[in-house]
Amino acid sequence: MSVELAFKEILNIMRLLLKNDLNENTYKSFKSVYFSYHHSESTIRIKSSFKLQPYFIGSLTRQFKKGIYETFLQEYHRVTKNGLDDRFNPIRKFVRYDIGNPPLYFLENNGVHFVEEDIDNISFHFPENVLSQIDDFGFYTMLIYSNVFFLEVTPRADLTREIFLNKESRKLIGSGFIYTQLRKLEYITDIDFTLRKLYGNK
Repeated sequence: MSVELAFKEILNIMRLLLKNDLNENTYKSFKSVYFSYHHSESTIRIKSSFKLQPYFIGSLTRQFKKGIYETFLQEYHRVTKNGLDDRFNPIRKFVRYDIGNPPLYFLENNGVHFVEEDIDNISFHFPENVLSQIDDFGFYTMLIYSNVFFLEVTPRADLTREIFLNKESRKLIGSGFIYTQLRKLEYITDIDFTLRKLYGNK
């Protein structure tokens, strides 16, 4: 499967469910290779093209991770014009040539989702404090539909990983109302992309 397909399939199912929660009839135009949505029953069903096998899940996970890192590189370069900096070579090799396997961390969501006003257009910002975070710690924090991802974008992350992740996760988890724990993405099914905690088991 392509990186674009894996990335969009996961994000599109989340967007569908969140927009339907806003009483928008998004399901009428929803198309997916791996999922079908049954509005009358408010259920998501997995198509036969989604194989519950280790190889398929592993491939989908890796391609999704590439999509996350590729999005960072594109948006960083669009804003700063400095996306070709050598310090991004490891993740550039991963995205372009399938070399390496940078980790991706996320905060487990407790079923509380606050979304952008324009849910169809996810925006990524690079103010001074975010640029400083990349310089000082080698991490970028990406927020997508209340899903928090921590990306290791430069080699400096090897030195700061424990300090940075502990500090940022504790700060965002707080009382545990929205986020419950920090996890390293091993399989795409680790992420609650069908929003089971928000809608119940569907």
